[in-house]
Amino acid sequence: RVQDVVPSDVEFDYSFLRASNASDAQEAIDSGTVRVDPTWRSGSRWGMTLGEVGCFLSHHRLWRKIAAELDARPDKYAIVLEDDAVLSDDFAERIVDVVSSSTRHGAEFVYLAYRFSGALENDRVVVDNQL
Repeated sequence: RVQDVVPSDVEFDYSFLRASNASDAQEAIDSGTVRVDPTWRSGSRWGMTLGEVGCFLSHHRLWRKIAAELDARPDKYAIVLEDDAVLSDDFAERIVDVVSSSTRHGAEFVYLAYRFSGALENDRVVVDNQL
């Protein structure tokens, strides 16, 4: 899918990260690497599922990797996408505008979007009145 969105004349390095699973989560809890706060509440239930802990572990590992790799490369950027992300046909052009705008404003982090469900076709994120 990446190749379908990024123009061939754009240098684009990407990698995939193996997601942590319930077994990884249980191991992290058992070893004390992760402590789950039993008083944490999500909606109508208490505590976190092993899936949620695994999701955290995946995200934490990814952010650490990005920080380590980009720390020495301030001219580079990272985009984190889920494996089922659906990108618009003009994503490559639009992300250039987002990077340009965030650089002008000194942003170190840009949260692109998050949706539980619903059509995104008519939704647009506005950055400097450009998108």
